Amino acid sequence: MIIFKASTVDDVSQIQEWTDADVYHRGQHNPGWWITGNGLLSFRVDDETGPLFYVRLDDGEFCRLSVQFAPSNVVSKRRLIPAMLETLPKLIETAKGSKGLIFDSESPALVRFMVRLGFTKENDGYLLSFEEGLTCPSE
Repeated sequence: MIIFKASTVDDVSQIQEWTDADVYHRGQHNPGWWITGNGLLSFRVDDETGPLFYVRLDDGEFCRLSVQFAPSNVVSKRRLIPAMLETLPKLIETAKGSKGLIFDSESPALVRFMVRLGFTKENDGYLLSFEEGLTCPSE
């Protein structure tokens, strides 16, 4: 069961711990950026065991998707993947007024996963265009 929750100031220390443990995000010191009320949409994704990742969507021609995942020693891929597959269609629905979703990542595993869901490499990152008659990846 996936649960979408507001991210609050109570999450700040956890966000910073996860950021510090993330080889791709280490050195970023603005955990408040992930708090609900920032961007177009910001929230935390949990399962029945606890928090999995934080999401932020920023408005634009293409909505920019940012995610801070829990360290792999805290959350397994077995828990993470179903949550990602359930969350992405919700983000697509939220961003449907734009031309698509875009994200940037240096993580080869995340890039491979997102490419399998329909994202393609573009100059500014990885793009999921809505102009190509896209349906939600889980459909």
